[in-house]
Amino acid sequence: MPDRYRELLGAATRVQWPRATWLDDVDEGFYVACYLRAWALETHWRRALRERFGERWFESREAGRWLAELWRQGQRLDAEELLADRLGEELDFAVLAAELTGVR
Repeated sequence: MPDRYRELLGAATRVQWPRATWLDDVDEGFYVACYLRAWALETHWRRALRERFGERWFESREAGRWLAELWRQGQRLDAEELLADRLGEELDFAVLAAELTGVR
């Protein structure tokens, strides 16, 4: 498992990953799954920002207002609920995978 962990994480991040850390990213509550879900959610938001406000969305006041409204929700909804509420989408890890591999 240490070699496979190093191989997969290194390929995904494009950084030589140390094999000795293979158990460091797993905790008692498997919290790493929450991070993975957050990264997947982030890719949905980024895609929505590009589609709605263009590649330079970060310069758009409208995009800022859209984000502020999104952030106003706090943690009232979980990732799936928030994504369904705001974009009418389901959390799809293929979106994250496509971004990591450069395929859109």
